[in-house]
Amino acid sequence: MSNKKSQINKVPDTAPDKSIKYYPDEELAALIRSLNRDEDHHIFAQDVLLTYPYLAESYTKVCPQRCDLATAVSKALNGDYGYSPNLLELRSDLQLMVNNCVRFNGSESPLAETAESFESFFNKKLEEYVQSKTCGRRISSLRLQQQRQQSQKQLSTLQETLLSNHQSFINRDVVILVNSLVRREDAGAFVVDVAATYPELRQSYNATCPNPMNLRIVKERAQAGYYIRPAVTATNEHSQDISNAVLAGTCCGPTVADSLAALREDIELIVNNCIRFNEKIESWVSLARCFQRFAHRRIDDFVLRHEPGLRGTPTGAERYCPSDDHVAGNKNPPSKDIESSDAVTGSSSLSIEEHQAQHALPAKENTLHSGGSRGQHTAEGDTDMDPVAMAPRGLVDNKTKTLKWAEILPQPLLVNTCEGVRPDIKLSPLQPSLHLTDRLRKRIAVDYLLRERIGLRLVGKSVWVPFPRDAPNSCEKVIEGSIQRNGSDATITSTGKDERRSGSVENLLIEEHMSAQAVLDAFVKSVNDFYHRQRSRSDFENVFQYSVEDEAVYTRVLDIVGREFNRLLPFAFLYEMEAAELHAWSAERAVDTILGPLRESKRQRVETSGSGDDAEPSRHGNTACEEENKSDNPEAVEVGYGGWNPSAHVHYSYLVRFLVHFPQMASLCCANRCDVAKGAVTTTPTTLRIQKCLLDVIKQVTKVVEELLVFIDEYEQRLQHSL
Repeated sequence: MSNKKSQINKVPDTAPDKSIKYYPDEELAALIRSLNRDEDHHIFAQDVLLTYPYLAESYTKVCPQRCDLATAVSKALNGDYGYSPNLLELRSDLQLMVNNCVRFNGSESPLAETAESFESFFNKKLEEYVQSKTCGRRISSLRLQQQRQQSQKQLSTLQETLLSNHQSFINRDVVILVNSLVRREDAGAFVVDVAATYPELRQSYNATCPNPMNLRIVKERAQAGYYIRPAVTATNEHSQDISNAVLAGTCCGPTVADSLAALREDIELIVNNCIRFNEKIESWVSLARCFQRFAHRRIDDFVLRHEPGLRGTPTGAERYCPSDDHVAGNKNPPSKDIESSDAVTGSSSLSIEEHQAQHALPAKENTLHSGGSRGQHTAEGDTDMDPVAMAPRGLVDNKTKTLKWAEILPQPLLVNTCEGVRPDIKLSPLQPSLHLTDRLRKRIAVDYLLRERIGLRLVGKSVWVPFPRDAPNSCEKVIEGSIQRNGSDATITSTGKDERRSGSVENLLIEEHMSAQAVLDAFVKSVNDFYHRQRSRSDFENVFQYSVEDEAVYTRVLDIVGREFNRLLPFAFLYEMEAAELHAWSAERAVDTILGPLRESKRQRVETSGSGDDAEPSRHGNTACEEENKSDNPEAVEVGYGGWNPSAHVHYSYLVRFLVHFPQMASLCCANRCDVAKGAVTTTPTTLRIQKCLLDVIKQVTKVVEELLVFIDEYEQRLQHSL
């Protein structure tokens, strides 16, 4: 034993490098579990104080520090052992088990021999495991291999991050953005090319604006991918390994104002050309400033829709658009609220005076329009070439009689929407993804919004329908088909003629085929029929396809669904009003269950007492009859929820509420807490872990639940009701 200890001491006792992980946690946990042998009588399986609590005082005095295989497994899963190439921490904990056993029981005891055997066994197992990883090479080779793998993993993570961040939108989205910059109030002023449309102004325009730009050129650039070409270069140590495809979508900067910088520069060029060529025309300067604010706000909204993480950073409207106090000639600047609504609704929130001041041209000026790519040039001669499209709009000569739109129409509420923004949700392994149809999602949402008004939906009860039902087609007479439940056919009844025509909100009578149990039975029958048809096909070739085991998976999952639904419904998945009505209905049912046999026996006693002399023998006969009735009716002695099946009495909408949470609950039930043994020193927070085999089971359960939800949606369409 001393030789083995000397071998352990030969391992260099150095602090492990936490930056490199050599062994997976699951493999180390499985290795530690394999050390629990029968020949050791499992004395190292768990903490000694858990097995022998009466030895707590004496054992802690002799062995203040202790460890066991269960604690070692927990530490392995938490990643405490994988950073040492020689597994020094694991060897130290296992050696601590052996030393404590020898110290407490004595070196001559039988348990000391067991500890010595366990020591040689775990040393052998650890050496075999390390050699399997190094393939007979030195430990340093394992370190170099892990460093290369870690660098490659970091590189792949960087590439995925760049791809996810910079390919959030494509050329088509940018083209749609450019098309949205064309406003009706601009009358095409920033779309056409001035030099091509007005050849007589080509020389003067080119001299004033040597770099022409218009929205038509911007659209061509967007279609060619000009605005999402690489804009930054990688500077880290792995930059040479990153492909050009990763940087192909680099168009988002650290702020909103820095995003789509090339597009913003072209917008600024359009505005500057318009202002430079028409610096003496106040109306065109105002129009250019208005377009500038509108364009940058549209770009800001576009960037925030695709990159929500940039929200709160400086925007392009704040950086590029000057303040209203410094805008030349802008005597009636629109307010901030009006400007923000202008980015969504155009000029609908401006007053008529402001609209005319920005977009109307002086009637007495001989001008030619050219803004950005089409401005205005004051003619010195008698030329008057105002195009018809740019004629003054509005009541120019009646400014004293104009009223602001806010005085005529009610001021609309300014709502800042984030259409198209979706939160980045990363589900954990304990949160299975479940797809839900639109009809059932609407059902759940409406039930929640009207939770204070809707009542309990019981079979045989007429309930209020929360939203209108879709009117059936005129050719539909009766919903074809029937649903078998407990061996009996329950034909689906059709609605009345008046109800068919209107499709309005009415009270609906819930029948037996609308219960949750009827839906479950119908789905089980459809599953059985499907597998029976598939196995009975003449072209059936693969004997392992559509097996009985696959069918049994559905049966077992549905059995658990029905059982848990009946157990949890009275206490969960019901809103306050529904739960109160359910408890009241259950109490009435319990009273009827208890008093029903007594009332029946009293009625029989009264009938028998009127027969004359046989009253006394008949009384004893009635007592026997009462006992027989009690034995035949087991529900007579059960009170509350124990003697009834809720799924047979409630509507299937409650089953839908239950199913959307069932995979999540199943995964939580299969998870275990990673608690270390009592007395062990640890700073790791408690977490939940689930085995991979159980994750596969949860995936099967989720698949069955999704198919059941789709079946319920089709079932509801057949019923032609929308509760």
